Amino acid sequence: MVERSDVICPSINLPIQSGSDRILKMMNRGYTLDQYRRAVEDIRSRLPEAGLTTDLIVGHPGETDSDYAESLRALEEFRFDLVHTAAYSPREGTAAARREDQIPRDVKMARLREVNALQSRIAGEINASLVGSVFPLLLDDFAPKGEGLLQGRTPSDKVTLVEAPPRMLGRTVEVEITKGENWCLYGKILEEGD
Repeated sequence: MVERSDVICPSINLPIQSGSDRILKMMNRGYTLDQYRRAVEDIRSRLPEAGLTTDLIVGHPGETDSDYAESLRALEEFRFDLVHTAAYSPREGTAAARREDQIPRDVKMARLREVNALQSRIAGEINASLVGSVFPLLLDDFAPKGEGLLQGRTPSDKVTLVEAPPRMLGRTVEVEITKGENWCLYGKILEEGD
């Protein structure tokens, strides 16, 4: 449906939760890493321009160093545009909360920092590769930092900042990407559009 639509933006969140089959089974996720890999390959073959994001939990009860390393390898392999990360926290009434092999908070926080640093590097590399690309951009807000900057999102949901007067809010413009940073793009307006 997305591949045939000109009104649905190609941005897909496909939660991975863990790169370890053992942890995925403990979480009752219902898929293996190989099945997940095939889904990613299918999406990328049908929608090569799609932004692909995911959710990842570190420190699930019973997560070993090896399980955690598998999650890091999965991030390197799949190279997501964005990863929503969280350290596991117990939820009352769940099987995981009753497990005795809870991961210490300091270990969970260290893993979370490492995952976020890895994803920051990957996102920066992806965004830098977009320099010179041209996208339609709906200017939807003032940039949180920087006077004279408005922000919008590309069709694949990448935050992009451009120099533009406030009167242009709500307009769609053609933008050439001039710089890619870890968490956003910068661009210049080529055509004001509607």
